[in-house]
Amino acid sequence: MTNEQSNCPATGYRFESNTDGCDEVLDIYGPDAKQPPMSIRYWTGAGVAESLTEMFSNTLGLLPACKLLLVELEALLHSDDPQSRAEGEREAELIDGLRSAIGEAEVTAS
Repeated sequence: MTNEQSNCPATGYRFESNTDGCDEVLDIYGPDAKQPPMSIRYWTGAGVAESLTEMFSNTLGLLPACKLLLVELEALLHSDDPQSRAEGEREAELIDGLRSAIGEAEVTAS
C-alpha cells in the first residue's frame, strides 16, 4: 500500500500511505502542504488506520467552515435590516455554541 493517495474533496485534505522505515504510516496533507503535519502509524489493520485518517482529514476542514458560519451569523446580528437582525438574535444559542467550539478547537490545536 505504498504511496497510495486518497482525497477528501470537501475539506481539501488528502492522505497518502508511506513507510517511515519501521512502520507503515498514513500521512495527512493540508490543501497546500508539501510536508505532512500529521501521520498515523500502524502495524496491522490498515483499514482501521485508513478510516481514522479519513476521519481526521474531514475533521480538519470543519474549523474553517465553522469560522465562516460564525462570521455570517454575526453579520446578521449587526445588520441594518431589522428582519436579518431578528434572525441573528434567534440564532444566538447557535452563535454562542460556535464561539465556544471554535475557541476550544483553537486551544486544542495549539
